[in-house]
Amino acid sequence: MGSLLLSLGVATLLGGLIYGDVFYTINLYPAIALPLSTIYKLVDGILLLIVGTYTIGSFKKMYLENSAMEKVLSMKGICGLIIVYAFLVYFGCVYEAHLNLPFMPFAIVIVACLVFVFAKSILKKKAV
Repeated sequence: MGSLLLSLGVATLLGGLIYGDVFYTINLYPAIALPLSTIYKLVDGILLLIVGTYTIGSFKKMYLENSAMEKVLSMKGICGLIIVYAFLVYFGCVYEAHLNLPFMPFAIVIVACLVFVFAKSILKKKAV
């Protein structure tokens, strides 16, 4: 219960600093107004940090795997990275660059990778 209250307190503190309020009723100073482009840049930077960390972790796990089939045809392998990056490229092009791209080519790549992952699990069961 203490960690929940601590996290709520920190969130309330940050909200109060951004809006310039104490207990959301007493105004101390005008709200901090960041341009929307700055907020988008912050969100993009955080997203790139998360994706980079995921990619590095995936490569570490792939390197430690003994089976080449696990390295390539696994959700933690190359197929999983292709799926994640297909989603990221599509959403980056549509929402960031405002390009009107069809989703079908991306869906074909994602479904093909998922088929490979399921085929790997079937082959693994037959080998045992």
